Amino acid sequence: MAASFHLTLSSPFLWYEQQNYSAPYSSALHSHPAWQLTVSVKGTFFFEHQQKKTCIRPGEWVLFSPELPHTAGSESASSEAVQIFFRHFPPEMLPELSRYFNFRRNFSLTGSFARGKLAPVTEGFQAVSEGGSPLPYTLKNLLPLNFLIGALEQTPLTAPPEKELPRKLLRVLEYMESHFAEPIGVPDFAEQSGLSVSRFNDLFRKVTGLPPMRYFNEIRLSRAQMALLAGDSVEEAAEYAGFSSASYFCRRFKNYTGRTPGEFRLEVTGNNQL
Repeated sequence: MAASFHLTLSSPFLWYEQQNYSAPYSSALHSHPAWQLTVSVKGTFFFEHQQKKTCIRPGEWVLFSPELPHTAGSESASSEAVQIFFRHFPPEMLPELSRYFNFRRNFSLTGSFARGKLAPVTEGFQAVSEGGSPLPYTLKNLLPLNFLIGALEQTPLTAPPEKELPRKLLRVLEYMESHFAEPIGVPDFAEQSGLSVSRFNDLFRKVTGLPPMRYFNEIRLSRAQMALLAGDSVEEAAEYAGFSSASYFCRRFKNYTGRTPGEFRLEVTGNNQL
């Protein structure tokens, strides 16, 4: 297995990649501290998660919420998939999707890409990756949105949307995103919200379903993954993402994703020179 290419994106999007497989394959159990949307371009892919098996064929997709453990594979002689990883659905750009999906956990969804819309998006990513686009920075912002919309616009959102986030909590989430590399913790988050530590903890768990530091570490690990894909060493990625040491970072990375930093980068880029 080898990745054709991967492309680092702007926050809240993390990276896009195209994977080509020249033989059947299967992966070990793993997860990502980010949303993952995978579309089959050629061949049939299967995913096992939450004691169920999901198959996607060309033009079909599967969406996994952050930290959902899963295995992946294909029995096709040759296959191709494209996928995008992102921290959350940006509420200012995708308000309906952000209300429905953001902060869900243990969640998966399947569907079909809107007819005729997948090829322009994948070709656009390819052009940006190869330096053949006159508007690379503009497209790096627009293409991820088109990717998500093309996949999800035909999906009926039948369940009631997530409740609007309290403004106090929105301030904290923005603070986490912009200060991910700093040595901060729950007392700092509570101060940003204007609540006591106990009240903040209760509110955060109620809305997101996660302890505040677990959510904050997801942000850090997503940023570390971006750094690894950009060519940083383990030590550099750990420092960039705000971890106290490379060894602690490696332990947290393996605990969250099921893979070491080297295994992660090898799977995505074929390059394990850390």
